[in-house]
Amino acid sequence: MAHHTALREDREELHPHGGDWLRDIVFGLNDGLVTTLVCVMAVGAVAPVQLVSIGVAELLSGGVAMALGDYLSSYTANDVPTRQIATE
Repeated sequence: MAHHTALREDREELHPHGGDWLRDIVFGLNDGLVTTLVCVMAVGAVAPVQLVSIGVAELLSGGVAMALGDYLSSYTANDVPTRQIATE
């Protein structure tokens, strides 16, 4: 196995390691759709007249919450190693 590992280390990678944004979008859409659907189903039984406005408000607030959560987690993921290196 050491031979195969040595061969891989000598090669230069030809593809970038980006794409984290795509994962974030897919997870965000999945989470956002599920929470919006649950909210619309719960509110639909209680206040069917205001269902559309409540659904849009929940969709917007969920989107803002997910965007802020993603920003904070990315900031923390970048900030912690920087501070650890500075401490050493």
